[in-house]
Amino acid sequence: MNGAPVRGFDGDNGPATAAALALANFQNTCDPNRFEQTSHISVDAKGNIYLTDSDNQRVRRIDASGVITTVAGTGDAPQTNSRCEPTGPIGDGGAAVSARLFNPADVIPDSKGNLLIADQQNNRIRQVSAAGNIITIAGSGLHNLFAPGIPATSSPMDWPSSLALDANGVLYFAELHSSRIGKIGADGRLGIAAGIGFPGYSGDLGLATAARLSKPAGIAIDRTGNLLIADTGNHRIRKVAADGAITTIAGNGQQSFCGDGGPANQACLNTPMDVKPDGLGNIYIADTGNHRIRRIDPAGIISTVAGTGLPTRGPDGVAGTASALNYPSALAVDANNDLYIVDWQNYLIRKLTFGAFLSSAGIVNGASFVAPVAPGAIISLFGANLAGATAQAAGTSWPLELGGVAVEINGARIPLYVVSPGQINAQLPYEAPPGPATAVVVTPSGRSATVPFTIARAAPGSFTYAGSDRAIALNQDGTINSVDLPESRGRVIVCFVTGLGSVSPPVPTGQPASLDTLSNASETFSATIGGAPAQVLFAGLTPAYIGLGQVNILIPFDAPLGDAVPILLQAAGQTARSATVSIRLPLEPRLSGSGMGKSNEDAARPASGNRGFATRLRRSGQ
Repeated sequence: MNGAPVRGFDGDNGPATAAALALANFQNTCDPNRFEQTSHISVDAKGNIYLTDSDNQRVRRIDASGVITTVAGTGDAPQTNSRCEPTGPIGDGGAAVSARLFNPADVIPDSKGNLLIADQQNNRIRQVSAAGNIITIAGSGLHNLFAPGIPATSSPMDWPSSLALDANGVLYFAELHSSRIGKIGADGRLGIAAGIGFPGYSGDLGLATAARLSKPAGIAIDRTGNLLIADTGNHRIRKVAADGAITTIAGNGQQSFCGDGGPANQACLNTPMDVKPDGLGNIYIADTGNHRIRRIDPAGIISTVAGTGLPTRGPDGVAGTASALNYPSALAVDANNDLYIVDWQNYLIRKLTFGAFLSSAGIVNGASFVAPVAPGAIISLFGANLAGATAQAAGTSWPLELGGVAVEINGARIPLYVVSPGQINAQLPYEAPPGPATAVVVTPSGRSATVPFTIARAAPGSFTYAGSDRAIALNQDGTINSVDLPESRGRVIVCFVTGLGSVSPPVPTGQPASLDTLSNASETFSATIGGAPAQVLFAGLTPAYIGLGQVNILIPFDAPLGDAVPILLQAAGQTARSATVSIRLPLEPRLSGSGMGKSNEDAARPASGNRGFATRLRRSGQ
């Protein structure tokens, strides 16, 4: 997505991508000099996404079909006193959608079908039942440090900002103002898990309950039961082990950006607001002030997986590190270990897919990079995480798997030439029938979503030089057409293409065209040069190459002259994107079939001899 961020509220009961969010205020609504509000996100086992749309005073759900609804909150905050404590009714005991929330900061599902909400400025933790009713399970509404050892509902709270459940159902919460992590025991009483109640940094290798934290904004439980803490004000990520000992696992305390590719505990973070583990042993950090998402791998090495470091709005459908984020503040990981990001100041929820992602408009002709595609064509597939590294086919035929990657068209694997993280070049089988089709990319990490596309009978695409519309073409004498070497009217120019469609005699998919027998396009090709109709002498496969075709065209005597004369090719109702060539007056009068270089009759044959040029063509097109 590109454009200015949009903030607001609308879109309930419609597509989430069309909805407006407010998320958290950038400044504290009670004290504008403090920056302490946040909006968290979670995903349940069914793929429902829950988010706190904080300044809209709502908790919202995006279901597995992508529809967004409100599950708690009327949109109005309660009445408050001078301490910003709620004084009016908040709706406990009734329907959650009729309750008043006050800048809710987090929401997580439990194992019983309930939702748990950190209702931050109501100074409460609230529970929404599966039936949709809301109650308070912690906090009295008073704004003060929580009191350990007393019933949870009798204690004040000091802005609960984040929630986490362990395997035993113990609920942990981060209390932002008191710089502590609390928990609710099985007896319903509050206890301290980390922090002494005064901000600062201390305590590593000792008990977490004797350590100092600073404005912890996010917490999580990892797969081995460790408590992870985004120690926001200390620019660190800390871990509390089962024995209660606390350590720093990321951040050196310097508010900056550094350290990618090295040990996470030596890296620089900038106001990290959340931390979440996946099921593979990785830990993700919302490095908010650095406008990045960073990952600690199981070996303790840190890297950036999303964000460019610039606080702006980046595009979708590209690698995470190529898309800018604007104060990413919260994270969630789903069952597929994909990552959801609260792109806070862009007012977006973004998804970072670590499995193969194939763009919905990313299946195109490998020469022109436009759709549709045709049987036998070289095609390009665009997306993200399509391969772990770049690999290229070797030998005279193309394999069905390359670098651990395969592409399935209509359920059958196709020959691959090059695979890379963002692009795959392959051959669409000659056997693929025209009409609707589907594509899936298969990688060691899983399968992409199925993407529909269309196959035409023929869909010619002209190969051009990178960054220009200049055709890769040969003059009649075999030289490369250029401004310095234009071709003359009345002579033949050879344009290289892909997307001819079926050919006769047929060529096996994934195999080079024969050197001995010419394969002609089954569809009729026509051409214009500078708008003047031109005779097509040959349209078919280039011998010795896979999926590569050529169209040999007689330049008409009324074709315009110039350095960039457009050529248009048509077949089966499809028109190739315009490509340009250079044309001059004949050097001397010549009759058809005579003159320097090849005769027109010879020039009608495929350019099979210029292998060095065709190798360059093959690389530029693929």
